[in-house]
Amino acid sequence: MRLLLFATLLAVVLVLAGCGGQQQEYIDVNYFEGPDGVVMKLVDNSPPEKVYPEQMIPITVLFDNEGAFSFNSEFDGEVGGVSGYASVIFDPLYFEEAEQSLTYLAETRDALSFAGKSVNWPGGEERYVTLAMLEAKPLAGRTGADSTVVVSWCYPYETRLTQQVCVDKDPTLVDEYSLCEAQDMAFTDQGAPVAVTNVVFESVPMGTREVQVTSQEPLLDPSGYLVGTQTVTRTELITAIKPVVRLIIQNVGDGSIVRGRPFGSQMRCNEGREDFPAGSVLISAKLGNRDLLCTPSIPVFYDGQIEVMCALDDEDLVVASNYFDILQIRLSYMYQSKVSKTVMIDDSAKQYQSLSLENLECNDFNGRYQQCLSFTQRAVGVEGTSLDCYYCDETEKCLDSQTACTTDCKKANLIDERTRRC
Repeated sequence: MRLLLFATLLAVVLVLAGCGGQQQEYIDVNYFEGPDGVVMKLVDNSPPEKVYPEQMIPITVLFDNEGAFSFNSEFDGEVGGVSGYASVIFDPLYFEEAEQSLTYLAETRDALSFAGKSVNWPGGEERYVTLAMLEAKPLAGRTGADSTVVVSWCYPYETRLTQQVCVDKDPTLVDEYSLCEAQDMAFTDQGAPVAVTNVVFESVPMGTREVQVTSQEPLLDPSGYLVGTQTVTRTELITAIKPVVRLIIQNVGDGSIVRGRPFGSQMRCNEGREDFPAGSVLISAKLGNRDLLCTPSIPVFYDGQIEVMCALDDEDLVVASNYFDILQIRLSYMYQSKVSKTVMIDDSAKQYQSLSLENLECNDFNGRYQQCLSFTQRAVGVEGTSLDCYYCDETEKCLDSQTACTTDCKKANLIDERTRRC
């Protein structure tokens, strides 16, 4: 019995010792970096470089949320149902969307959402999505043409910056005994296509104010011996300052800013709103747990960047000494990006097709679409009616039968035996 107990204890010790020697190294991952939001890429051969009339063409895109913002119901419990939408843009002269595509894919491309980088999605969510099925049209009067297919992607996104800053009562004064000193800060990106690139802290003097200062001071007996401490409250005159933060914000992505967007709301790129002009973003800023008032609150980008001033309210201005605090910046906007591909439509096969004369229309023998007026019934052919005449452009004759047309053209050596056209 004792031997069995000893063996069991020895096994437990060995297991614990083995586990202790295989501790994994902690890796600090910053998800809030990178200049992109949801990027997209056309899948190879979707569409192909060359297509033929009546060929069905899938438009399939790889979406990859490379940023830190998730627009779906899982993000902070506040965004539920917010989604982006994609549009497939094409020239109706060359393409049309298949009926089954309108039925089954229109709803898919109208409500797309993707999770950003997080513990659950370390690299962000990526997904292949077929947005449309196009059908190439036959060309009129030509055997080849180029046409560009464009995929436009509009989606809601946010930028977040959280940074420790020094609230300095006098940034111009260097005090070696102060807790900290204000410093200008520069950033590259925050895991979003719009980034706060510069933060400059300033303090604006707002006059002097009387404040009540409470401190613990020594308590002495009449003989001058220390017997304890006492709480003393006295009035002091200090300089009141207003902390001001100057922000420079830039578009660091490869797309364009459509307009600002209320936090947690569903908007579309083509939705016009007077309170959110084109090219704007919505800003929210906090210093610790206090809101900053930003001017302008909905700035408009000019030449790829904006500058905003954010400050504490006038009622909260007193700073007795330098201290550390947390600056939080949040930007909300609609963002748009595009990908495109030029497709060649090859309709050269029709010049080699053998046509029977009975299927030719009256104008098939006439490049200028003249009509046979020599007969009582005008031949139209386009509507599928029977033909009463044939016109040979080169001989400038209206003929009453296909045999006559063939014979007449052969006499003039004008018939093309391959296409059966005069």
